[in-house]
Amino acid sequence: LERESTFYKWIAIFADVPHLVPSVKRRKYLDGLLEKLSARLANRGSFMYLRMLFRNNAYSGVWLRVMLFMGVLLVLVDQLYIAMILGAIGHVLTVVQLVPLIHYYDSHPFQQLYPVQNTKQYQAFQPTMLIIFFIQTAFYGLVWSFIQGFSVTWLLAIAAWLASSALLTY
Repeated sequence: LERESTFYKWIAIFADVPHLVPSVKRRKYLDGLLEKLSARLANRGSFMYLRMLFRNNAYSGVWLRVMLFMGVLLVLVDQLYIAMILGAIGHVLTVVQLVPLIHYYDSHPFQQLYPVQNTKQYQAFQPTMLIIFFIQTAFYGLVWSFIQGFSVTWLLAIAAWLASSALLTY
């Protein structure tokens, strides 16, 4: 049983495992950041999505792992176009993994009492994804600056990553 649980913990990094229930943890070191980001959000859906992305292990780990993996790949690359594509792929992988988050609270009793239209849920999800994309783009830019330094290629890569995040969000 111990070996099996160890195996499933490793598999859970890359895929959903039915036995493992993701935990929700308050991370006190992120409270200040969450409050600053939550003050700018317009509705309760955005507030819930942001909290879930930072506190739920099932979703917080997804975008962090994608960001770190793409950062490692960016260290290995020195060509601008490949770096642009890798950052865009990182954004696509993040969106694909986080889209189920939109309907996570559909069966919650509070949502049953005060239902929200699907279009409102998508509008609430968009600023949350923009925040995640901004964090990822800043990390990619930091990694790429170690490789290329601050130059025109660095600015082009940042612009491409921001354009891909805007395209995927809207």
